[in-house]
Amino acid sequence: MAINPILQNIQSKGLNEGVNPRRTIDYGPDASGKTQTFGDMIKDAINSVDSASKNADQKVDAVVSGKSDDIPGAMIAMQKAELSFQLMSEVRNKAIETYKQLSQMQM
Repeated sequence: MAINPILQNIQSKGLNEGVNPRRTIDYGPDASGKTQTFGDMIKDAINSVDSASKNADQKVDAVVSGKSDDIPGAMIAMQKAELSFQLMSEVRNKAIETYKQLSQMQM
């Protein structure tokens, strides 16, 4: 179900008074003092998972090429990357499940 029919249904019932569907939600300043929206938070989380994965890849490559003998460090980095990815996947699954439930609601 597309979003436009849902918005039209809400508007036809007068449920959108005082609601701005395009507004951004201010989640307050982040560490740098910049105001963060929900989209910014999601981008930061994805970048964090990507960074953990790249870090793990670098550590594993260093061990495999013989540049480092920090096998425990490489294993820990791999586990951190895996857990970060699993968490991101579960958050995505919950968001999809919520969207499906919302799209099935009768208005």
